[in-house]
Amino acid sequence: MRCLFRISFVPKDPIDLLRRDVVAFEYLYVQSCNDVVQERFGPELKYDIALRLAALQMYIATVTTKDTQKISLKYIERRRRRRRRRRRRRRRRRRRRRRRRRRRRRRRRRRRRRRRRRRRRRRRRRRRRRRRRRRRRRRRRRRRRRRRRRRRRRRRRRRRRRRRRRRRR
Repeated sequence: MRCLFRISFVPKDPIDLLRRDVVAFEYLYVQSCNDVVQERFGPELKYDIALRLAALQMYIATVTTKDTQKISLKYIERRRRRRRRRRRRRRRRRRRRRRRRRRRRRRRRRRRRRRRRRRRRRRRRRRRRRRRRRRRRRRRRRRRRRRRRRRRRRRRRRRRRRRRRRRRR
């Protein structure tokens, strides 16, 4: 997402704006230059104004440099290119950062998913183990009960036999 600040109401006297607020004047100047470069004014823009803007830009470039250095159009163009390169580099850095953030988020999500899967698997294993243990316990109990029943039956039979034998005698 990109947010731009744009001056929509241009003052009647730019010199007055320069006296009041230098930063606002510079921003208005840069905005107007960008409008010219991006051809927003098309046929509305007069050649006089375009030439004046170009001259003003060259003048600003000369003022910001050292006094002893000679200024040429090539130097001004280089300066523009440098600015463009810097902007491109910044954009690339931002893109890289965004990609890194996305990758990190993806990795985190994957890790979380893996952890969740592992937890689920562990829970399932525990449940299975518990079920198995319960089944084993039930089986053991059943076996014990059966054995007890058998023993009781045997005892009863033995007792009956003994009684019968005694009676016969």
